[in-house]
Amino acid sequence: MLFHYLYLYNGKFYEIAYLQKELFKYGYLGVELFFIISGFVITLTLKNSENIRDFIKKRYIRLFPGMLICSFITFIVFTIFDTQNLKPESAKFINFIFSNTFLSPALLNVPLKTNFQYIDAPYWSLWVEIQFYLLIGTIYFLSRKNFISIFITISILISVINFFYNENFLPENNFTSTVIIVVLGIFNYSDYASWFVCGVILYQVYFVKRNWVYLVTLLFSLLVAFGLGKRDMGHFVFVLFCAVLLYSFIYNLKYLTVLNNPLISKIGLASYSIYLIHQNVGILILNKLYHILPLYPVYAFAVMILAVIFGLLSYKYFEKPVGVFTKKMMKL
Repeated sequence: MLFHYLYLYNGKFYEIAYLQKELFKYGYLGVELFFIISGFVITLTLKNSENIRDFIKKRYIRLFPGMLICSFITFIVFTIFDTQNLKPESAKFINFIFSNTFLSPALLNVPLKTNFQYIDAPYWSLWVEIQFYLLIGTIYFLSRKNFISIFITISILISVINFFYNENFLPENNFTSTVIIVVLGIFNYSDYASWFVCGVILYQVYFVKRNWVYLVTLLFSLLVAFGLGKRDMGHFVFVLFCAVLLYSFIYNLKYLTVLNNPLISKIGLASYSIYLIHQNVGILILNKLYHILPLYPVYAFAVMILAVIFGLLSYKYFEKPVGVFTKKMMKL
């Protein structure tokens, strides 16, 4: 939220002349950290699923209610209040419908030359998640015994292929290269595969065994992730931060007991809907408030608190009840 509110849109919809916005420029990497956490948590979910259908059903029941309410509120808010046409994609009903499919607009836009868009930009990460679910779920239920090694091998392999693509090492005007470029453009899991690998390795280290092979693989995955990124010092520091932070969860858990705080736990449960609602709706609110009275940092933190409150209420009064209802309906 700090990245979006204080860095990304500064100078576009409002101006922050007295704040060092560069402090927040690496906030975009929060999504990569989320992918690591997802690799850890989804591996645990697989262990508690009977088959791939059961696994996909559980993920859908968790994701659908939050997407439904957040995309609907975004659509309504922009339809009524976006008088400056700041985010025209958020006021299109077809984008509201398409966003609830969890698919990438490129799946239709590339072959059919359509113009579907996410109703809010952060939704792009859910398509990456869906690809991860399908890949790791298929591997797990085909080979439970060896799924860790198979998943890591496949993910690192496609990361390396993606690296050659990004570095323009593929031959030009070649049919195979063209196919790879189109596929990697649509199925963009390869851009982030190494982050998920880190999470899966950390799960294995935490619950199964700790050995040097996993440590080396983890460090290699982080280096691959670094190589696929912008490769500046800030990005490198983030990679090291992830390694230290996540290993501290495994080896020094006693120092992280503050995370057992009930409020922090509730915010953690609500973080999905906070993520989905915060960007475009928050930017619209901030833009309107700023043009009334430019007390921007005050507004930014107020909107952040508002997004958290929304997430807490949404999870308790909408997402959980709708999830229970959806679960019952899917058993029919």
